Amino acid sequence: MFAPDVKIRRAGKTLSTSDLASASGSSVTVRYKEDNGHKMAESVTLALAKPRRSRWPQPSRPPPAKGTKK
Repeated sequence: MFAPDVKIRRAGKTLSTSDLASASGSSVTVRYKEDNGHKMAESVTLALAKPRRSRWPQPSRPPPAKGTKK
């Protein structure tokens, strides 16, 4: 749950809660407090998502033979 005054940031810029949907794959740090048994996020900091590397190398294809159409 988000506190009413939650601060959400990524790369020094303030985001809204709706921006979180597009932040899939980001590392997140959340600071929260407990209020009546509920954890209320006071600040959320997102790290930039790192590009995923393929686990397996892509097979190389030989160039097409001259005079043939693809």
